[in-house]
Amino acid sequence: GETSIRMPDRGAGTAMKTSRVRDVQQSRGHLKTIVTEDSSEVVCGLTFLPELQCICVVHADSNVLWLYSLTGDILSFHVVHNMKRPTGMVALRTKTNTVLIADGVGECLHVLRLATVGDNNEITVSQHTVWKLRFNPFGLALFKTDMVLVVNLVNKAVHIFREDRHDMGAINIAHGDIDPRYYPWCAAGTTKGLWVGCFTRDNNDGIVHFVKPSGKVGRRCTGTEQPSGQPLGAIYDITVVPGGDVIICDFYHDNVQLLNRNGEFKQYLLQATDGIRGPGRMHFDSSTSQPRLFIGCTNEDQTIVQVRIYDFNVMQQEPSLFEDIDVNQKGKINEITEDGAGNTNISQSIERSPGGATSIIQDQKAQINE
Repeated sequence: GETSIRMPDRGAGTAMKTSRVRDVQQSRGHLKTIVTEDSSEVVCGLTFLPELQCICVVHADSNVLWLYSLTGDILSFHVVHNMKRPTGMVALRTKTNTVLIADGVGECLHVLRLATVGDNNEITVSQHTVWKLRFNPFGLALFKTDMVLVVNLVNKAVHIFREDRHDMGAINIAHGDIDPRYYPWCAAGTTKGLWVGCFTRDNNDGIVHFVKPSGKVGRRCTGTEQPSGQPLGAIYDITVVPGGDVIICDFYHDNVQLLNRNGEFKQYLLQATDGIRGPGRMHFDSSTSQPRLFIGCTNEDQTIVQVRIYDFNVMQQEPSLFEDIDVNQKGKINEITEDGAGNTNISQSIERSPGGATSIIQDQKAQINE
């Protein structure tokens, strides 16, 4: 039940520090566009370490952790041994320069402590430990001061762990309040409950639920309050910013939306007109007086995987005008199926053919042991 792993051509070490920055998009608040080294797989984990001033990136079907500077230089890369398929990543708050990577196939969390060594202050992995789980982890998010949310897609639950590995239990979100077609993919915590982004197993209809600590669904956001009135698509990531507003990445409709604390639509932060396609994992950085939003996505023709950096305050100043979605554009989670051996299979594809342009299809398949 394992997915194939595409190993890099070279071992872990410090890469040539060649700038891969492309400042081609001048949408509001845009600071940098970093072209990732692995441009064949989507970004499935993204975070930022303020002390080291480095952006951490992992890609689907790859066991390599890439580190970039804010200027776009490759600082180093590291093979994470025994990591089968990364599905999310966060930087821990109680442990300095430490990232937590979810392994959706390996049923575990990889904990990597980073440190600088030598006269050149090269960044290396100083410690690697593994937290074994009994489920397949997907999205990760920080919660309160010392906790981590781990999304359990198959069992429709969100588990809560202390950063010292103490299991606080799970909030089961399958109590009949959620349509059985929906599967959770990402989560974000507030003082009163959790925001959970879901999609359906047979198409890309998405929904955002506010789940109380009891597991009861309090509010639902379907996206019909957008200017288009369209339902949400595949919600790949969700985060709560200071003040309580919620940011969601709608992978299917190529946009990033800002909702208020009640889940009501406020504005588009990014749309297809900004040259963004398939926004997935994101990271909100409030370590400076200039909050920044990091977003993993692809370019307009979907040939280049990128990390884009935006000034969050500027992004909110001038909402994008609504752009009609091209009916020829498709991007979907094809299906989530279960076979007779008790394995869960996820098939994801991106297919777009606007204006007769060449279609580009990227298939990702993960077979996950339940």
